[in-house]
Amino acid sequence: MQERAQVEVWLIDVDRHGAQFARHATGKLSPAEQRRLGGFRDPLDARVFAASRGGLRQLARRWNGAADTALQRTKAGKPFVPGLPDFSLSHTRSHVAIAVNHGGIVGVDIEGERPVPEHDLIARVARVLGEGRAARSRTIEAWTVIEAWTKCHGLTLAEALDSPTRAREIEASIQTGADGLHLAVLKLPAGLFGACWYGGAATIVSVNGLEPESYLYPNASA
Repeated sequence: MQERAQVEVWLIDVDRHGAQFARHATGKLSPAEQRRLGGFRDPLDARVFAASRGGLRQLARRWNGAADTALQRTKAGKPFVPGLPDFSLSHTRSHVAIAVNHGGIVGVDIEGERPVPEHDLIARVARVLGEGRAARSRTIEAWTVIEAWTKCHGLTLAEALDSPTRAREIEASIQTGADGLHLAVLKLPAGLFGACWYGGAATIVSVNGLEPESYLYPNASA
């Protein structure tokens, strides 16, 4: 089907819908996720975390009717749910991003306006991204490109920033697609920056807002 020939990036606006998605996750988290949720001191951080799990659960039902979306991790540390297509999660304090690739691997990162640490790899990737945007915007975009690449490969950001070999692999991916992956710099609401790496035959990366589906919230007012 045509809709399966693309990578989907779903955005949750935490201010508008975070509470509903968080409620949807209540009671459905794994023990590890429950411990993590209980460890947040800031209520907003807890809401963002729970909303990401509630949004993933809603999408899982849409993808294949899955009810259990307790995250597991590969040996490399990449999250997955058995029976679901490859997906990737990212968040700021205002938005959650859930990317899914029905035909390959995927990694996504979103960031808000914030300072980015100085690093040679970040500077080089920013130059590769080219002119036409403010230097600060290119720097934040470069960060998202690097972090999304690490998520796609199940690596940590430190592994990319601290390894000359990984740095060369990232630059080769951007310039030549050496590892068979494709890069999409995402068009997001003002103040957000993001990137998505994906494998497979997808030719379209769509960005859509994700709203709570009413059947999941039978007690909500119409």
